[in-house]
Amino acid sequence: MYLNQIFAQIESNGIVRNLVVGDNYTEANLAAQATFGEGAFAVDVTYCPIRMEDINQEKILYEGGKFLRINGEERIEIRQSPTETQRIKQLEAENARLQEVVGPVCVFAAIQARTLSDEQALQVPTLYPEWSGDGITYQTDERIRYQDILYKVLQTHTSQEAWTPDTSPSLFVKVLIPDEGIIPNWERPESTNGYAAGDKVCHDGKIWESLVDENVWEPGESGTENQWKRVR
Repeated sequence: MYLNQIFAQIESNGIVRNLVVGDNYTEANLAAQATFGEGAFAVDVTYCPIRMEDINQEKILYEGGKFLRINGEERIEIRQSPTETQRIKQLEAENARLQEVVGPVCVFAAIQARTLSDEQALQVPTLYPEWSGDGITYQTDERIRYQDILYKVLQTHTSQEAWTPDTSPSLFVKVLIPDEGIIPNWERPESTNGYAAGDKVCHDGKIWESLVDENVWEPGESGTENQWKRVR
């Protein structure tokens, strides 16, 4: 049980009417019913950023187990902030990840790794951390490793076990051309990781060189003469 929890007092229609401080849910619930009627109830909002000024204007609604801020016709979910325990867990996971990558003598190398181009990064993939689904905050353009493949983060997010880099194309994109000394088979890229000008690939038994950056076209297809050049 927390001391000085914050409870929202909610009418039966879901409108949030007041915030009260206490350490007992049962008493908060009874107080809500005594003040706002038999169907009223209380909900713990200790970690939910609700403003009293919105409550006074009847702009906060509790519906389907979620708090919503009403803005005209729009309803915006008010997401719960991490609890102290959750935040500590996130920080511990991030610290462990940093220690694994950086160690006591590799701080400079890890910082420098952030400035490398994709082509350069592929030459030193071990400088980048292994992906973790344990509530890690990944920033846009950060690079991570997953199953020995280097990925780039497309949008800042907090990781979850189900959002693995190979199954979350909106969050991650594979960095192509893993070894400049080897011509890889062509892979159909996403719109966010097209081949760069000068990249060479093998496709249908032929070697092709990209003529443009961010090339997502299939080599040899009709109309791609300005995108690919056959080398041999």
